Amino acid sequence: ILGAFLLSFIPAYYPRHHLIPLAMCIFATLGLLFSLSTVPALSLTILVASGTFWLLSLNPSNTANQLLATDANRGRVLSIMLLAQQGGMPLGHLCAGVLTHFMSPAWVLRLMLGLLFVVMAVFLFRREPAIDNMPRRHLRKPTLRGTVWEAITAYSHHPDYPAEIAVQPEQGRTPP
Repeated sequence: ILGAFLLSFIPAYYPRHHLIPLAMCIFATLGLLFSLSTVPALSLTILVASGTFWLLSLNPSNTANQLLATDANRGRVLSIMLLAQQGGMPLGHLCAGVLTHFMSPAWVLRLMLGLLFVVMAVFLFRREPAIDNMPRRHLRKPTLRGTVWEAITAYSHHPDYPAEIAVQPEQGRTPP
């Protein structure tokens, strides 16, 4: 909840998808601090902060994937994204379980968070500019109804319909 609340305080000019690698680097750093902590109150505080930064990366990544996908492929892209997010966790747990046969759980946590930090640091400096370069529609003066509609649909980011997103039928077949 804290992460979602903090998203509203980020300045409007700062692209939300740039938060993904930054928040994950901070999450990994906080996780490394958690692995070193021996004070329960400090550990709980670190866990709350790391959960906040996890959400600060998860929300913009979901948004970025939806904006980058065409209307025709959005469902497929989101299903693959969900598979990668939810399906990747059990694989990470399996790797962590195997590694605990060779080192302590604290060192496994440090190893995995260190790897996450390195990967996200690379992405922190090599961002995907596709969202920044997307043309936006010019909207009328915002009303309450228009603002809610934009928040739900991100209409200003959609390409002009149907020319840019229409699916061309196969040669010799008529569309259903």
